[in-house]
Amino acid sequence: HYWEIHIDHFALPTGPYFMIGITGEKTKNENWIGSTENGIAYSSFGTLVRFSRAKRSDLPKYGKGDTIGVLLDLERKNGSIKYFKNREDLGWFQEQI
Repeated sequence: HYWEIHIDHFALPTGPYFMIGITGEKTKNENWIGSTENGIAYSSFGTLVRFSRAKRSDLPKYGKGDTIGVLLDLERKNGSIKYFKNREDLGWFQEQI
């Protein structure tokens, strides 16, 4: 599965912080993507987050005008997710999805 999110504007009540990712169907509304064992997210600060911890912090930051692509492949070993920033491949992240 592949999808893209284009960020037209970037104004949130809590500040310029945004997360794009996946989470399981049983995740409660009060949890944020990347805070649970079945979620993983790419934050606007350039970090890959899982279990509320930064798994990687060397990814490019993103914001207004950027397009973030997400490729989810559940058939790869343990499931994998790949992110793109403005069509630039940021690599596979294999996290037992």
